[in-house]
Amino acid sequence: MSWLKEHGKADTPQNQTIDLVLDLAQALQRCGLPSHRVEAAMERLIDALGLIGQVFIAPSSMFATFGEGAERQTFMLRGTSGDVNLEKLDRFDRLAQQMVSGDQTVAEARAQFCEIEQAPDRYGALLTTLCFMLSSAGAGRLFGGGWREVAASGLIGLWVGILINLAPRFEAVGRLIAPLAAVGAIVVAKLAAYWLGPMSVFIPTVTGLIVLIPGLSLTVAMTELATGHLISGTSRLANAGVFFLLLTFGIALGGQVESLLPGEIAVGAPQPLPMWTEWVALVGVAFSFVVLFRAHPKDALLIFLAGVASFTGARYGSTLLDPQLGGFLAALFLGLLSNGFARLFKRPAATVLVPGIMLLVPGSIGFKSMSSLLARETMLGVETGFAMAIAGISLVTGLIFANVLMPPKSPF
Repeated sequence: MSWLKEHGKADTPQNQTIDLVLDLAQALQRCGLPSHRVEAAMERLIDALGLIGQVFIAPSSMFATFGEGAERQTFMLRGTSGDVNLEKLDRFDRLAQQMVSGDQTVAEARAQFCEIEQAPDRYGALLTTLCFMLSSAGAGRLFGGGWREVAASGLIGLWVGILINLAPRFEAVGRLIAPLAAVGAIVVAKLAAYWLGPMSVFIPTVTGLIVLIPGLSLTVAMTELATGHLISGTSRLANAGVFFLLLTFGIALGGQVESLLPGEIAVGAPQPLPMWTEWVALVGVAFSFVVLFRAHPKDALLIFLAGVASFTGARYGSTLLDPQLGGFLAALFLGLLSNGFARLFKRPAATVLVPGIMLLVPGSIGFKSMSSLLARETMLGVETGFAMAIAGISLVTGLIFANVLMPPKSPF
């Protein structure tokens, strides 16, 4: 039954169309599409369907007005920003394109929409949990870790994957996932240094939590603020800040395990690994991102190429420019690549952009800033926080430049 019919609205053809537009907007939010992208998609769809209306999207709510004068209808719906689901986003994009071109009636589009919504997850809980471990271990190598750091990162990723799979079943776990994950991360990292010998504690802690650290959310928030979506950007930025604080509290709490151990923890520089292991790590991270971002298996090679483009772009960009400003060139290159893909194949740019940008987001710098402030190293914490802001703005500016130079045909 449609949303409008449930609330006593006449089941007219126009109301059926409005109902489908509202449902599609909510579905795009649940697929992880940022608010400004959802607004752009809905504006294009509304114009193509011959409706008169406006849509305002925020991370936790949605307002929509249709019609003119006395016939105007205004809706307020509860929105939910969900985890990224690239496969469903791709299918919703095709559905929207068919509606815009007139290839499908509203009734046919409604049937296809229900089919997409009801489709079960392609990947099970076990594979998802293992991919959390794989992505963290791969990130540990890409961050310059040795075999000790990689092993510790994988164990922390496994812990995070277990927590995320338990969260839908236990409400308390879902609310406390940030401090619980951080406590487990620092405990595993310090115990690994205690048992395995001299190693970096920072690298496995950050890379083990790489999926939870809200670097992507921070980048999206800055993008929304830079493009004039002030309410959505501010709320998303505040949410990222609170999540950083919860992770920092968990690190502080779990760090007390050091006082319970006999002897001292051996902290040292990572032992270098052969260069070829970087490519192995990139392949592992790409495969894990296919599962974690719920992409179709056929896009595995595409996601791997996106990871290679962002990783090498960041490396050469840091050589040509300052390490924080190097992200601008990497984001510009990745943005042009994803927009070119969207224009050529008429698919969402997010299929390339989201996995690639995950290797560029400044979450680790923000985490280091919070850790420095916690250790009462105020000046270092402020300097690192400023570096995080510069890195984030560099990424945002690169993406905006890419959208100006080669705008994607689809707003998805």
